[in-house]
Amino acid sequence: MNLFPFDKVRNTQKKFMEDIAHSLSEGNNVIAHAPTGIGKTAGVLSSVLPLALKNKMTIFFLTPKHTQHKIIIETLKKIKEKHNVSIKVSDFIGKQWFCLVPGAKGLYSGDFSKFCSDMKADEKCIFYNNLKKISAHDLVSKINKTPHHSGEVKKLCNHEKICPYEILVRSGKNSDVIIGDYYHLFNKGVRKSILAKTGKKLENSIVIVDEAHNLPNRIKSLMSYVLTENMIKSAIKEARTFDQLLFADKLEKLLEISLDFEKGERLVSKEEFIDFIESNISNYSDFQEEMAFVENKVRIEQKRSFVGSISKFFDIWLNGDNEGFVRYVNKDKYFKLFYKCLDPSVVSKEVFSKVYSSVLMSGTLTPTKMYSKLLEIKADEYSYPYPFPKENRLALIHPNTTTKYSERNNESFKTIGAYCSNLISSCPGNFAVFFPSYDMLSRVEQNIFTDKDVFIENRTMKKDERLTLFNKFTSSGKAVLLGVIGGSFSEGMDYPGKFLEGVAIVGIPFERPDLETKERIKYYDKKLNAGWTYGYLFPAMNRVIQAAGRVIRSESDKGVIVFMDKRYLWKNYLDCMPSDLNVKVSQQPWKEIKDFFDSNGK
Repeated sequence: MNLFPFDKVRNTQKKFMEDIAHSLSEGNNVIAHAPTGIGKTAGVLSSVLPLALKNKMTIFFLTPKHTQHKIIIETLKKIKEKHNVSIKVSDFIGKQWFCLVPGAKGLYSGDFSKFCSDMKADEKCIFYNNLKKISAHDLVSKINKTPHHSGEVKKLCNHEKICPYEILVRSGKNSDVIIGDYYHLFNKGVRKSILAKTGKKLENSIVIVDEAHNLPNRIKSLMSYVLTENMIKSAIKEARTFDQLLFADKLEKLLEISLDFEKGERLVSKEEFIDFIESNISNYSDFQEEMAFVENKVRIEQKRSFVGSISKFFDIWLNGDNEGFVRYVNKDKYFKLFYKCLDPSVVSKEVFSKVYSSVLMSGTLTPTKMYSKLLEIKADEYSYPYPFPKENRLALIHPNTTTKYSERNNESFKTIGAYCSNLISSCPGNFAVFFPSYDMLSRVEQNIFTDKDVFIENRTMKKDERLTLFNKFTSSGKAVLLGVIGGSFSEGMDYPGKFLEGVAIVGIPFERPDLETKERIKYYDKKLNAGWTYGYLFPAMNRVIQAAGRVIRSESDKGVIVFMDKRYLWKNYLDCMPSDLNVKVSQQPWKEIKDFFDSNGK
């Protein structure tokens, strides 16, 4: 008997919940590839809460975006009301975004941390000082009684002129659920602070990681640092402004050394850069002490310090690990010295090895084995089938072209443009085409011809500009969006219903084979004997799967996905795709797309 779509979704969610409950009862970690639309948030909370509440454990629910917190809060409210159970919740965002002090949001994160510490130590922050008021205790009680979104907490605290972050820290001490960003646990310094202030322990916690396909790259980003030519120039200007002329001269020497690096990219050892400093400027530790002195002098007068940013880099360069990281210089137009994280497990394994249990979930967490190895986590792995009607989705590989670098030329760009034009015209509604790079987009865009409104992503777009473009595109009904794979429109946006009915993914978004990419491949060759797979193929295919996932977001959505590159037929690439995608090869996909929409009443 065929189940109605709702029954399939419900049954998938039920199996998802049962598997999580079983794994958690054994104290195991979970990696779950679970399609969008099955109700993962409600399902995972319903599975985890009984165990956590019974054993007085803390649930850390981590997401990559603040906007997802509201869904979690509303779900917890419904569970609380339906089951008449007490659930205390604290919804954390970054301390800086909570701050009520004028001008705090415009600071760099490092500047804000120092600014906040100094304001509290000098008793200059009225919002922190007001924590002694009776109303602060009342706010904590109110938040513990009913789940509040971070925005609501900030509004309440602003009314009372009390620090929202510190109020949440106090409510967090009694909280059963703490909602936060990835960095609240995967940034070592922030984790140490959060756990100490709330009195929580990883060993008595269950960690839920939503949209977990983002976690490896987010950890690498959190653990990476750069020293740039512009940073040094800004620090020189800052030092001279504050009459630190001798120190400014030393920074001028640092700039001179930087500009003397030969053009191109090459590895730089920890010792080599330290020797550069000590041979040309001063003892490395003495130079750090001078930076700290100037930084403190600057911060007495202003909140931001460029010298402080350089000081932070010098500290990381000296004390940072070597294993799982690469140090290199890039000198093209400008000087940049990098300390880059290659391996997210240098952080993640410490967290996942300590917690009682964890659940990593996403609609594009495939292949699950890849994530268990990348994050170095021993876990039960689950993959759930696509629960919506198969006839609602058409997935095709069009193998008659490629974006392989050796085969790129003006003729191939014209051919790809013609194919894209045919695909766009075969789809009655909104259609998106995602390219592996902005350069490829610009070369093909001039060869795409359509009567539909065309909206084009560009690399310089700010957040409000992207949102404006998105709103115009989704409200059109008959428009084309041209963007890049891995960009905001292929990963960060949702297109429910008729907002997007078709997507073409042109080529494969491999990273440039630069020094960092080569070092990552070399690293995973040594660690997993699979450098090309883990250092090059998987990151690209992860972005492809994310772009493909924009089309079907619920049981009522109907849409088409076209993978445009002959390499998608190769086994290594096919193995990265969800097994239930049911992708097939088509020489003329526009004909099958037209038939698909005709049969669906378009």
